Amino acid sequence: MIRMMLSCVLMIGLPLVAAGDTTLNYDDGGHTTRLLIADGKVRFDDAREKNWMLFDGSRRTMILVDPEKRQFTEMDEATLESLHATVDAVMTRMETELARLPPEMQAQMRQMMGNSLPGGGAARRVRLESTGRVDEAAGHRCDISRVMVDDRVESEVCLAPASELGLPAPDAAVVADWQSFARSLAEKASRFVSLDAAVFGDGGQLPVIYDHPGSGRRGVLTGVGLGPVDAALLQVPDGYSENRMEAPLP
Repeated sequence: MIRMMLSCVLMIGLPLVAAGDTTLNYDDGGHTTRLLIADGKVRFDDAREKNWMLFDGSRRTMILVDPEKRQFTEMDEATLESLHATVDAVMTRMETELARLPPEMQAQMRQMMGNSLPGGGAARRVRLESTGRVDEAAGHRCDISRVMVDDRVESEVCLAPASELGLPAPDAAVVADWQSFARSLAEKASRFVSLDAAVFGDGGQLPVIYDHPGSGRRGVLTGVGLGPVDAALLQVPDGYSENRMEAPLP
């Protein structure tokens, strides 16, 4: 669930009171999952996986943080474009080498390598599809959509506009910006990692309920809090090392 999509940047130091800070709490099978929105950033904590993601709006960057390994990985459009260039160069070289082989051997090699080739698998198409059904949690009505991966239903998410959840205008704007950026990254990263931005909503809407039958996960909004978010929760902690993204080469 926590794939490329809700992020914030932590800032070490004294707690900072920022106008319009918002915290959304979800009950995920007895675990509390948090969504923090403050100071132009969004942070999503996955209590089950014990990691979190950040979106830094000012830097146009998504950050994946792994506390157990004390590592973080940054993703932005420039990084993904560079990875694409690397993969394209490798693919061109491999095609040149394959072209030197007899046709029957080419076919065998392609069959053996299949989707292990960098960029060899078809890019997944992820989208939201309305069901026309509604639900409610924590006093907030929401509309249920399916998260479609190609033509397969992967999960369902019940969404409500951020404004109807009580988010101040600045936080609602950050949510819309983050979602737009997450979709862009998901499209660019489809050859490297799975980033299902659709599960986090679209057009300024946020999940009230999310349901992932395949993993047995279901999260339900328990409350929306308006108040200061500790600035230390908006920055990668000191001492964490960067794990740079690399193209998956054979």
